[in-house]
Amino acid sequence: MAQQPFNPDWCVAPARTLRDYMRERFIGTEDLVYRMPGLDAAEARAMISRVLDAQPYDAEVAAHLARATGVSADFWVKREADYRDGLARNLKDVT
Repeated sequence: MAQQPFNPDWCVAPARTLRDYMRERFIGTEDLVYRMPGLDAAEARAMISRVLDAQPYDAEVAAHLARATGVSADFWVKREADYRDGLARNLKDVT
């Protein structure tokens, strides 16, 4: 039997993933800020806020998320791309 590709009609925002990560580990935004060396606190907070507000982000933000969470940058890049693709696909289905 041939396998069908997995094409869900839902998508998960990186914000949801990051919130779940933080909740499960009992860490807050300031903990993540501390785990982003090379950025000043204001810049780190802005990056985290961008992700938590479900705003698009790039590979640079993904790299900082990777250092802060221990989850690979590739994961964060793919999560963002999958989310944006899912939004576009679902919007197309509605219109």
